[in-house]
Amino acid sequence: MGYIDAVMALLVRHFARVMRHAAAAVLLATACPGHALEGDRIRPSVGVVTNYNSNLFYLDDRIPSAAIPFLKNGQKSDWSRGLRVGLDADLTASRQTFVLRSSVSQNNFSTYSTLDNTAYDVRGTWNWVAGTRWDGDAAATFSESLGSFIDTRGSQKNIRKVNTYSASAMYRVLYDWKLRAALGYYELQNSDPLFLSANRREISYELGSRYYSKDEDNFVGLNFRAIDGVFPNRQQLLVSAANDTFRQFTAEGVVNWRYSQLTSLEGAIGWTNRLHDQISIRNFSGLTGRLVWNYGLTGATSMNTTVFREISTPETVGANYALTQGVRAGPVWRYSEKLSFQGTAGFSNRRFLGDPLTANTGTIRVDDLWTASGSVLWTPSRRTQVDATVSYDKRTSNAVLFDFTGVSVFLAARYNF
Repeated sequence: MGYIDAVMALLVRHFARVMRHAAAAVLLATACPGHALEGDRIRPSVGVVTNYNSNLFYLDDRIPSAAIPFLKNGQKSDWSRGLRVGLDADLTASRQTFVLRSSVSQNNFSTYSTLDNTAYDVRGTWNWVAGTRWDGDAAATFSESLGSFIDTRGSQKNIRKVNTYSASAMYRVLYDWKLRAALGYYELQNSDPLFLSANRREISYELGSRYYSKDEDNFVGLNFRAIDGVFPNRQQLLVSAANDTFRQFTAEGVVNWRYSQLTSLEGAIGWTNRLHDQISIRNFSGLTGRLVWNYGLTGATSMNTTVFREISTPETVGANYALTQGVRAGPVWRYSEKLSFQGTAGFSNRRFLGDPLTANTGTIRVDDLWTASGSVLWTPSRRTQVDATVSYDKRTSNAVLFDFTGVSVFLAARYNF
């Protein structure tokens, strides 16, 4: 799969040039608001963010705090606080739309100051239209954040940097039928040497079709996706047997359908095959997908339910991927235009697959995770917003000392200019 690097470099180079022009247009409009078109919206914001975690490093409750050398005075919990600034923009030019969503936050920890970091998340999207039959989008995202400790047994600071590029095009064959093609690139880089072998690059290709409702923007369709992936720094754990490349193919049905003002169904369900060139026991073939059902009980109260069975890549050194399946559900209550509440409870089962050391023995790590959370969103004025979330997580695992329980609190206040 040596051709992957050449294709990736070509894709990134040309796509980055397009997105630089789009970003320049957004920044020019920001600097010169007098030239913005009617309907354009540019919204800078500033706010404060506070996080609390009772088990910052997701340590097993059975381990005495005194036996963990990197804990300070045996303390497992910590607070982080910081400022957040953002810039959102929605700009139009003829039939083209440019969307920017961006934020930068400084996170300072009270006890474990070595984890202090600056995180950012930037996404730019160009929604384009050409003629009467063509439309699509082009997007780029750039993010950097502190890596989670949920799958590690240490306190080392690891900064995860993720860059993605994507482009899609749809051609209207008939009034209610479109063909779709898409191309995507994903790159993950870790700063800590321990996690360099988890760095990953992927190129994805998609082909499909969608049938639209004549009355609304609802659709059902078919989608075919192929992914070429590589772990460029993966260690050869079984001499020459641990290959660092994979191919993944998915055929799925997709739906985005609003049955009424209160009820909708969206998501995809299909079949995925994941292939590794040298170790067939690491391959995967099975049902995958995610469906989200929103059911309105009243005009102010609704129930959201999500079921999923997906292939994902955990933040571990050994496993190439994990199969995660579960369900999550909870009510949403819009008490007023300024105040709303949401509750969520969920369960997921995760099986760590693709590890050369466990593929031959048949012993794989299996985790069960229970979660519950409650959120409040308060908008006291048109320009201000306050939200708070309290979460509880409990995991049991067949891996030694990977059980944990934890409570986290998130508080944020934002002012939009």
